[in-house]
Amino acid sequence: MSTLTIQNTDVHIDGEGEHTLLMIHGWPDTHRLWDPQVAYFKDTHRCVRFTVPGFDVNDTRAGHSLDSLMSFLNEVVDQVSSNQPVTLMLHDWGCVLGYLFCQRHPDKVLKVVSVDVGDATSSAFMRETTLPKKLMIISYQSTLALLWKLGTTRLGARCADALTRRMAGLFQHPDKGHGVHSGMNYLYGVFVFGALGGKPKDLAVTVDRHPMFYAYATRKPFMFHSEHWLGVLKEHPSCDAQAFKSNHWVTVNQSDAFNQCVDDWLRQV
Repeated sequence: MSTLTIQNTDVHIDGEGEHTLLMIHGWPDTHRLWDPQVAYFKDTHRCVRFTVPGFDVNDTRAGHSLDSLMSFLNEVVDQVSSNQPVTLMLHDWGCVLGYLFCQRHPDKVLKVVSVDVGDATSSAFMRETTLPKKLMIISYQSTLALLWKLGTTRLGARCADALTRRMAGLFQHPDKGHGVHSGMNYLYGVFVFGALGGKPKDLAVTVDRHPMFYAYATRKPFMFHSEHWLGVLKEHPSCDAQAFKSNHWVTVNQSDAFNQCVDDWLRQV
């Protein structure tokens, strides 16, 4: 394993394969989320991962704008795979960041593997999601956004961290919320409050440019994709969608099945 430091963030590289897998985690995780995937793919790929800026316990609680995160991702790709596009492997907020990177730098992405967040900003998703589930989504996202704001204050940080860990445990986080802190919530602040420069005007997910494998969990109260979008993926010759009997953390709880499905798909497209 080797490590680069890019914009004050450690970028870990395992394997010496010809092609690069760039792995981007979500809430409330770190680069260690991808341990099972690195162990599996490092013999055939170059596995590149990092803890998203702001998610490390030692990072500032102030958060980062989407523009700054895109600048960071762009520099990572330029340094680790300057001669060819990368395959993105994404989970949760990592999907949002990856989809936005695909929009801004389409030539730097070859394929996309995404987990549990699909077309969650689409009109089809809004039509298909029932009002009770919409209220559940709004409730937990607003709570995490508020905890981020509370956690940026000296007096509120301890309480915000404890409540954020509690929420991670309620969502059945694989480590029961250990290592989780309220600074990890800043992307909820971006999308709920329009903080740090706000959210993008358009975050449409398209499969016309980049082949996509989409994995999603079935053991959870609501989805972040529409059935319409699943149909589009399954009908597209270069894409696929696969359900896994897991909670949100498919890559951990169903790592063997997930790794094999992704490997089979990567070899076919």
